[in-house]
Amino acid sequence: MSNLQRVGDKTVATMKMYIDQNIKDYNNTWYTIEEMYILPAFEAESDTVMSNSQEPTTRSIGDRLKTTLANLLKTLQSIIEKFAVKLSNVFKRLLQSDTGFTRNCREAMVNNKPLEGVKLIVYNYNENALDSEANRFTQAVIKKMDSIKQNLVNKGEIDEDNSDDLLQNIFKEISAPADVKNLETYFSYLKDLYRKEKKETLFTAVNTNNYYQIATSSTNIRQVLDARKSKLDAYNSQVSNKLKTAINGSDLTDEQKSRLLRRSRNLGHLYNIQTHFLDIYLQLKIERVFTYRAVLKKLYHFS
Repeated sequence: MSNLQRVGDKTVATMKMYIDQNIKDYNNTWYTIEEMYILPAFEAESDTVMSNSQEPTTRSIGDRLKTTLANLLKTLQSIIEKFAVKLSNVFKRLLQSDTGFTRNCREAMVNNKPLEGVKLIVYNYNENALDSEANRFTQAVIKKMDSIKQNLVNKGEIDEDNSDDLLQNIFKEISAPADVKNLETYFSYLKDLYRKEKKETLFTAVNTNNYYQIATSSTNIRQVLDARKSKLDAYNSQVSNKLKTAINGSDLTDEQKSRLLRRSRNLGHLYNIQTHFLDIYLQLKIERVFTYRAVLKKLYHFS
């Protein structure tokens, strides 16, 4: 047996920093969406008051709302493209890493006699819990998108004045713990749910195939992420197209057009929420891959 060693301690600090950066990026996008929405909405309300006592403005409220909605949807498209590029870069680096590890691992399994067993302190990853949580979270986001699609101009539950209500309603929908108040606390909860406790574990060569399958599972991870993102993008495209069509309706009041604007804002927030969730989901999956690579390196003593 080898001396007792801990695997993944460096990853703990890395994940904490990654979550911090993720939340920073999320907040920056949140502010961008809010700034694009709040000022035109405020101007529209001011114009509505003025139009009751003064001459109508040369540019109608409806025209302003159309322009703002178009800009919000452009911002949403930039979020989509940014996330797609990020995923592509992550998987490109992971594939490069896969190539080197797979070659070295196969050589070691052929040429090196494995240890009878190696005791390491590792996280007891719970794949089913993470995937189940991801399914619930994604369905809650899509349910909100569907509410927008089905109820574009009438008052409804997706009329939240405070966009943070969207996130709180998602937490309620998935029955998140009471101490989950925002994305940062939720991601910490998600991390603990997946990792469970760190414990001493015996790894033996008998289970090499299982360890190897996990350590080289990046292709499967990408397929899962691509499927989740494709589903999200499909709903977003449907809702965006309906919003663009609806804002041009000649029979809509300015109040209804203003409501469409709120819903385009909410659509942007929902996509922002979901992409940052998928980002953390991906990083947790990758963490497990590298944990089991470390296990195989210890078991077959290669670098």
